[in-house]
Amino acid sequence: MHTGIHPPIDIRSGEMAELVFTVTDGAGAGIDLGGAAAEYRLARRAGERALLTLHSGEDGGVTIDSETVTVSLDTAALVQNGKAMLGDFFGQLRLTIGGRSLVAAEGNLCLHPIILPAEEEPV
Repeated sequence: MHTGIHPPIDIRSGEMAELVFTVTDGAGAGIDLGGAAAEYRLARRAGERALLTLHSGEDGGVTIDSETVTVSLDTAALVQNGKAMLGDFFGQLRLTIGGRSLVAAEGNLCLHPIILPAEEEPV
């Protein structure tokens, strides 16, 4: 399996985002993901402990379909001390196939603020 560096992803705070990854080998051919499990981790920087981990399976936030993995990311889950976390993050998609765990894709993600109307309180 080929580890892909995905282009930077820009998301707005408080919104749902779908990140879609097509998993390929080194030659660019799609890999059948039948029987695979997936996990998407999001940290502030590469090598740091994950702030959020999503899994494949029921209500896990990650779905697998043939050669494609879709991560449903609810940015409202990124909260620290009651405030939305903003700025730069590093995401990593890991797949477990046949007992082997491999990194399929990784890269930067930036969470931008939404400007609220004057009468609304920030979350």
